[in-house]
Amino acid sequence: MSIATVSGSWAEAEMTVYLKLLTATGHTDKKNAFLGYMPPMLNAWVFSTGPGGGNEQTTWPPTKTSFHIQASIIGHFTERTAAQAFVMKVAYILPILNEDRVQCFRIRIGGFPEPMPEIRSVGNENRQFLVHTVEIGCELVFTVC
Repeated sequence: MSIATVSGSWAEAEMTVYLKLLTATGHTDKKNAFLGYMPPMLNAWVFSTGPGGGNEQTTWPPTKTSFHIQASIIGHFTERTAAQAFVMKVAYILPILNEDRVQCFRIRIGGFPEPMPEIRSVGNENRQFLVHTVEIGCELVFTVC
């Protein structure tokens, strides 16, 4: 196993899942779907992965051939029904098993969201919007060799 193989494995696994999510939701990369960061906008979502801080689990097994990491899919929608439909489209394709480097991508226990309404401004606008936010908590296990 080389350092190059290990260092590219996270990005490859993340991209595999992101492309599956794009297909399932019918959204478009950098228009209403984003990887890692989403600009302030509505009716869009972002997929990100990372070790996290608090109680999340990030582990190397003893053999160091796979890595377990936390992930989240966060969407901001103007309609509650759009938020619910988005969650169901994502849930329908999960779990993703044995696809390229991805051994398993699934919703973690307690990760199935309820759309949470909140009033917020978006970007530089002075207007306030009712936004239904969903955060789907997931876990990703991917190979590194």
